[in-house]
Amino acid sequence: DPDGDALQFYWFNYAEAGTMKDQTVKIHSAENMARVHVVAPDVEKPQSIHFILKLTDRGEPH
Repeated sequence: DPDGDALQFYWFNYAEAGTMKDQTVKIHSAENMARVHVVAPDVEKPQSIHFILKLTDRGEPH
């Protein structure tokens, strides 16, 4: 953040955008971390998975 405010990170799977809609994709992360570890299920053919990172500046203005 340019003015040094703390950042809040929230990662989630956006299943509607990918081809792997019916399987669970686990995101392993401590709360509010810039990095995550993803464990995808085994597949028989290539699949796409989409993730979104919601990043919020905790300073003023928001």
